[in-house]
Amino acid sequence: MKKVNILVSIYKPNLDYLEKQLRSLDEQDYENLTINIWNDDPDSTLTEADVASYFVRHPYTYEKAKKNLGYAKAFEYLTLQADGDFVAYCDQDDIWMKNKIRCFVTVMERENAVLATGDRAIIDENDQIVIKSCRKEQRDVSNGWHTGDDITPIAVFTTCAIGMNLVIRTETVKELLPLPEKTAHDQWLTAGASLKGKVVFLEEVLVHYRRHGKNVSGVLKGIDTKRDYYRERVEYSAWLAEEFLRRFPETSKEDRIVIENFVKARQQKNIRKMYAYRWVAPNVIKFEMLLPLVPECFFQALLTMVRKRVKS
Repeated sequence: MKKVNILVSIYKPNLDYLEKQLRSLDEQDYENLTINIWNDDPDSTLTEADVASYFVRHPYTYEKAKKNLGYAKAFEYLTLQADGDFVAYCDQDDIWMKNKIRCFVTVMERENAVLATGDRAIIDENDQIVIKSCRKEQRDVSNGWHTGDDITPIAVFTTCAIGMNLVIRTETVKELLPLPEKTAHDQWLTAGASLKGKVVFLEEVLVHYRRHGKNVSGVLKGIDTKRDYYRERVEYSAWLAEEFLRRFPETSKEDRIVIENFVKARQQKNIRKMYAYRWVAPNVIKFEMLLPLVPECFFQALLTMVRKRVKS
């Protein structure tokens, strides 16, 4: 039986949510797994003894940072320590179905896939389901792709596999490191893995993703003006795309053309070309097609509308 490392990075967690998350990991019905926990808060009073009672079935490790690494680099550190065949990433406040790992590994072995993600439900602060299926109820590009699709040009700009619902072969993920600075690990790993082999999407809901105030507050964080947006979103995205193409020269000619043209259209604010490539990141293009028409004084209202939409 192949071994799975479940990698958990925590930072100032809600202890009630954390307990539910960790217990759901220990209840996994897949036998050969280890849960590796990294506490990224050097000042935390949470100890190994505090979490030990949550684990009865599966082995675990607990390590506290001497220096804060940040969300993505914490997962990179954990990934480099992984000694199994598969890596599964985990947040600190969700709830996994007990058959999640078994289902993912079964499908990945059957399909000879390098990465897998799947549908998810969304719960609120009180564990109440507010969205039963993101696949069915949130019809966007990140939830709309299918097993075997060429998602590379989309994944470079959009998160096609959210971290807490991502499983990847250890051999593959270590080929994709190190992560570029300020880059979400899930977006980079999904885009890179799509070049290394088959990526699959499981239709079954195997995780309850908790949406609450603290874990959505980063939407367009640090952006107050249109200039901020173009610098932090458009120009950074262009740099990341360039870095991706540099790191992965095996990117197909067709995908390379799409990526480069999409970047140029956004940088040049070329409405016609942006519209032509809207399928790459529809929500991004809708927003950016509006920007030239929005006076600076109304930009804050537009930001508020976007943030509310993400939270809803």
